[in-house]
Amino acid sequence: MPRPMPSEQELVEAILDHVRARVLRGDPLRELTDTTPLLEHRLLNSIRTAELLVFVRDDLGVDTDTLEVTAADLATARALARALATRASCR
Repeated sequence: MPRPMPSEQELVEAILDHVRARVLRGDPLRELTDTTPLLEHRLLNSIRTAELLVFVRDDLGVDTDTLEVTAADLATARALARALATRASCR
C-alpha cells in the first residue's frame, strides 16, 4: 500500500534539511530558505541533485523514477517541492 504523499510544505522542509545536512554541513543561522537559488548558488550539481532525488524517493516515498525534473524545478526548494507535489506519486 502506498504511503500518503507528503504535503508541499513537508517536502520543502525535508529538502531544506537534506541540503543543510549534506551540502552545507549544517546551517546554524538558518540562512537557507525555501527561496534560496539552489542552482545559482551552486548548492546543487549533478551528483547532489541525484542524491537529493534518491533521498526524496527512499526516505519520503515519493516516486521520482519517472519524474522529469527541469532546471526550473531545481531553482529553489519551493519549486522542487511544488513539482514533486503536483507531478509525482507516492510509492
